[in-house]
Amino acid sequence: MQEDYREVLDKFYETKIKEVMEKRLWNLPILEQDTEIKDVIASLRDKHHVWIVDVDSEKLVGVITEKDVLGILAHPEEFGYKPSPKATPSLYHGTAGDAESVMIKKVVTCNPEATIKDVITTMTKYDVRRLPVIDENRKIVGGVTLMDLINRFMSIVYWHGKRV
Repeated sequence: MQEDYREVLDKFYETKIKEVMEKRLWNLPILEQDTEIKDVIASLRDKHHVWIVDVDSEKLVGVITEKDVLGILAHPEEFGYKPSPKATPSLYHGTAGDAESVMIKKVVTCNPEATIKDVITTMTKYDVRRLPVIDENRKIVGGVTLMDLINRFMSIVYWHGKRV
């Protein structure tokens, strides 16, 4: 017989992200917008993404994922690359010079007061598995991943004495 997880899920959904997020900023993939593309790519060897911040204000200004780098590394003849101001940045054509030149400027975020329910809805809507947690000044104060949410769910399940 399957267990009823509604009580556990209600508690899980109402948990604030500030209780779950990674708060150690040195442990998050954060680079400045003037970071050279080779260093961006090197950072992506360890993480699936990097969040880009403004050099002066330290505000979040973009994100680069490993999928974005696939386009940067693609051979132009294979994909019909035509250099233009709106074209995908390319290492081959020298249009991918720094983080700012390749970053996506519209970043899906959350704030520390968001609930897990809110974050799961956002992750599902935008098909992402990780979000930067930002304050009212757009500065990164943490990060939350799908794995963080899974770990919290499991800790609540075991705390309630249920076994999955």
